Amino acid sequence: MFKKITRREFIKTASLAALSMAIPTEVFASPAETVIYGNFYTVDANKPKAQAVAIANGVYTYVGDEAGGR
Repeated sequence: MFKKITRREFIKTASLAALSMAIPTEVFASPAETVIYGNFYTVDANKPKAQAVAIANGVYTYVGDEAGGR
């Protein structure tokens, strides 16, 4: 059910997830190639945790709750 990832992949994903919080909401409309569900910690004080990360064309396009990642 969940994709098993290495520690390196997790750290990369978590780091990029934090950076992607600055992506404008218009970008979220693009379809994702990959969605990873889990518990992610971000460096954003307003949104310190996320449940889903979406990736399209090698770019993180969504970081947030599970509902938005579907």
